[in-house]
This record gives sequence, structure tokens and C-alpha cells, in this order.
Amino acid sequence: MNQSFLQHFQWKRVQNKKSQDIWEISGFVFDIAFQKVVGCIYKKWFLQYKYFLFEDVLEQKDNIFLIVEKQRENEWYEIYGKRVQDEYANNLGYIYDIEINGVYKLQYIYIEWGYFFSLDRKHLLQRDIRKVSAKAILSYEKESVVINHTPTIKENKKTLENIRKVFINIPEPNYNLNFNTYE
Repeated sequence: MNQSFLQHFQWKRVQNKKSQDIWEISGFVFDIAFQKVVGCIYKKWFLQYKYFLFEDVLEQKDNIFLIVEKQRENEWYEIYGKRVQDEYANNLGYIYDIEINGVYKLQYIYIEWGYFFSLDRKHLLQRDIRKVSAKAILSYEKESVVINHTPTIKENKKTLENIRKVFINIPEPNYNLNFNTYE
């Protein structure tokens, strides 16, 4: 079963062995090599943060993580809130939420693409949030995540086949891309 960061982790309290509140969870630490979330960020201020790994958790209750505080010198990647770019370095938005499976492997990222006007009178401006599979991620840069955003030939093939079903006079659709310019 997949777990969302916003629903299952954000703002949950972190306590030490003496049951004293330390802070609240504000992000994830991510291992790029295995594409796996390894822990949570629980204290963050200007250019500094503290985190715990999931192996440091003694007990997990409803809204509380009981942890052992350890000093670590490893540098981890923080994935939540990163800028998302396509392969041509165009800015697409920011990571709004991520989904992980039961073994903390990254499954999906949710990208905030901006806002759009809706017909609902109470909420005229709504966020445009899109779900992207982790398989579409090409690389993890220092300041951004690069994803494959171009539509594939396979999707174009499906569209052409659907058009062929509607219009009877098209014998066989052509899947070749025509980049010729005509005057």
C-alpha cells in the first residue's frame, strides 16, 4: 500500500526516548542510488537541518515517532519541494507530494504545475497538480529533478488508432514524424 508524504508523515511529532517533543516532520531524506526514502527531516532552519533514519525509530504511534537521536555526517538528498525540469531545462513546477510503497521506495511524485481557473464559485483558482511515475525521472540534480516530459510515439500511435476507428476512410495510420517545411 502506498503512503503519501502529506497524509502520512508531514507535521507528525518527533519525540526522544524520554518522550520529550523535539519537533515535527517537515521533509524526507532520499537515497538517490536506490531511489528510496531512508528517513525524515524533523528540524530545519537556515541552511541546517536534523533528520532521523527509519532504522532509528523505536516506536511509531498515531501521530508520534519515538526515535533515538544520533549525530550523522552523511549528506542526503531532500526531494520534497524540489524544482522539476524537463529534459530541455524548462521549469515545470515544484514537487508538491510524493508517494512511497511499503519498503519506502519512491513510486510517484506529484508536481504543482501552477493554477487554473475553475467553474466552482468558492474556489475560482485551483492548483494544477499532476501525478508522474518515478520511472519518468531522468536525474536528480542539486537544485532540481529532471523528468522525461516529451510525449512518446506510443501515445501518438494510440491517438492515431483511435482516430482511425472514428473515420472509416483512413486505411492505415502513418506513424512517421514529418519535419519537412513547405513554402
